[in-house]
Amino acid sequence: MKKNKWISYLIAITVSICVLCIVSVIAINSTDPNKRAAQYAEDYDGSQDAYLEIFTSNDCAFLQEKFDIAYTANEASQPGTIYSKRSIGFMKATDERMREIGCYK
Repeated sequence: MKKNKWISYLIAITVSICVLCIVSVIAINSTDPNKRAAQYAEDYDGSQDAYLEIFTSNDCAFLQEKFDIAYTANEASQPGTIYSKRSIGFMKATDERMREIGCYK
């Protein structure tokens, strides 16, 4: 019985540490616009400065315009190309930012 209790404690501690690490990574990435912009530029290609402009904007109209431009570019590009990947990154970034600042009500 003691062995099972020990294993349960060990599992609980391990899960707790994993959850704390995940929350920390999310918090760090979501609070530092420079890190978020760098990550998006790495994952989706595109200009880190353009992503930074998105992640630091609080202007819903500006962000909607950026989303619309990226959407139009995505519609014009072949799926699976770098252009498609890049426009998807910009659409995702603007949508994420618009949700954060409450543009969707």
